Amino acid sequence: MAVISKSIARDGKMTYLIKVKVTEGGEGSNRSSIRCKTFIPPEGLSEKQVTKRLEEAAAMFENHVRLSYIQWDGQVKLSEYMSYWIDNRSNIAYKTRERYLGIIARISKALGHIPLEELHVFQIEEFYRSLQECGANTRHDYAVATNLRALLKRKQISVRDLSKNAKLTENTVYQALLKRHVSIKTAKKIGKAIGVSPSRLFSFYVDTQGLTGQSLVHYHRLLCAILEKAVREGLIVRNIARVQVDTPKIGRREAAFLDDVQAKELVELLLLEKNMRIRTAVLLLLTSGMRRGEMVGLTWHDVDFVHGAINVKRAQQFQKGEGVVDVPTKNPYSERTIRLPDFMMVELEKYMAWQRQNDALLGRKWQAQDKLFKRISGEPIHPDTINYWVKKFRTKHDLPRFTPHSLRHTFATLQIMAGVSIRTIQARMGHSQASTLLDIYAHAVRTADELATNALSDILISGKTRMEFVREKAEEMKLDDFAGERIFAFPRA
Repeated sequence: MAVISKSIARDGKMTYLIKVKVTEGGEGSNRSSIRCKTFIPPEGLSEKQVTKRLEEAAAMFENHVRLSYIQWDGQVKLSEYMSYWIDNRSNIAYKTRERYLGIIARISKALGHIPLEELHVFQIEEFYRSLQECGANTRHDYAVATNLRALLKRKQISVRDLSKNAKLTENTVYQALLKRHVSIKTAKKIGKAIGVSPSRLFSFYVDTQGLTGQSLVHYHRLLCAILEKAVREGLIVRNIARVQVDTPKIGRREAAFLDDVQAKELVELLLLEKNMRIRTAVLLLLTSGMRRGEMVGLTWHDVDFVHGAINVKRAQQFQKGEGVVDVPTKNPYSERTIRLPDFMMVELEKYMAWQRQNDALLGRKWQAQDKLFKRISGEPIHPDTINYWVKKFRTKHDLPRFTPHSLRHTFATLQIMAGVSIRTIQARMGHSQASTLLDIYAHAVRTADELATNALSDILISGKTRMEFVREKAEEMKLDDFAGERIFAFPRA
């Protein structure tokens, strides 16, 4: 058990000394020593956040010290080594770490008891097969409240009291009361806090599908990386996951997107939408190709009204224990400047005027935030709110299903069909590699290539002038000459 002592450094900062006692020389030995580590909490954290970070640092250090002595006997269990591996990965993003922890927990449940030296190929392949069985995909399981609101009213339990007793945020409880999807884990916590069986408060919906090939590949890559580290540390001779286990197969899946007709209909409906936040957010996603987190991270200082552009400098995400926080973009290429259509800049000007007016009406209740999209009180919005806005608008107008990320795919597809170069689209979307675009939008690239080939053929064979060809094609597709120029562009003679 780690022992923690607190002290104040010369510069006035609070520091913590973490001590762990270890036994040397194997089981039965009387030799012991103390291992120490100093923890200095980052500035700006609340007392509760400092305590949480300190507990995590102490647990990580204790685990590291313990494993550094266990591992030399060659009998480290897979679960112990995976914990050691993830605890020592400090350079991965929060969302990536959360995904890794979920995968590691599932691998540990099935294979964690096996020592690294005794892990066999058939055990890994059997685990992969179990992930493809019906009911293995629990990611889409959810619960919807049925009698929760009535019971809280009858027992006179407030949202604040319930959130405190269930150890949930008030926002999560409100989501449940509004009969929105919550996790089964959340439903069980609420039932336990009230003292009622969750089945009396919620209806449960369970996904009967197995994991997709892409998900299996995530499991396989992570296990390969962990075992590769064990090889480098001399714990095992070879990485059987990489050398002997068959890599799960994945089929090519095209990105989901709206076609040009559906996108045009969407814009027409959005321009008639009275809810300014929904109207502006959905239009901005469609015309910029931004990721959802990048959009909710925008401030008004990032909007360049002079040059008609937005500067993407950060993203915003929800983190457990921290709330909604600003984080770096997905990769260095994601920090970029995106030019917007003129009508979108006009919409942003209207939205700014509307927002400023609402902020002024709230007066003292308004919490000063410069974000484009925020709660009415001025606090940061949860990124999932954008999904809710999209779904609300889509349902209202009975539109085909699309998500915020579908609009990013739509942006890329329309750009490709308009003849914009892959390198330009790569820069506008913030991808680190052009190959990512070619893989995801293979169908659109093929179609654009066919259009370009047909355009050249028509010019060379028919002898039509450039503008004659453009006008003819534009008339066929019911476009104006300017749109035709963009779609059927080719070098001038």
